[in-house]
Amino acid sequence: MCYEMTEEQKFSEKASDYGIPQIMHRPVFRYVRYGELGGPFLTALMENDFMAILREADGINKRVLENWARFIYNALPSGCWGSREQVIRWSENGGMSQWDGKDRP
Repeated sequence: MCYEMTEEQKFSEKASDYGIPQIMHRPVFRYVRYGELGGPFLTALMENDFMAILREADGINKRVLENWARFIYNALPSGCWGSREQVIRWSENGGMSQWDGKDRP
């Protein structure tokens, strides 16, 4: 039997490779794919707001901030992070679905 991974499973595997906590995989995927923001910590990360990141991160995410930086820089589309304006635009345009026309499940 042949098993093909879903897009979300592939994304989760890549996030794991970077040491991103499992509990964050789905919120990050949904943001990147569909533009759905998943809480104040994720929003702060995508907006590159260092003070908010430190304020909003739980203990697990604080310990892996360097992993987050590598993951965001190397694995996420550059248009989805970097400033509040970019995050708003990404979210309003529906994430990556703006290019392929796939609706949110």
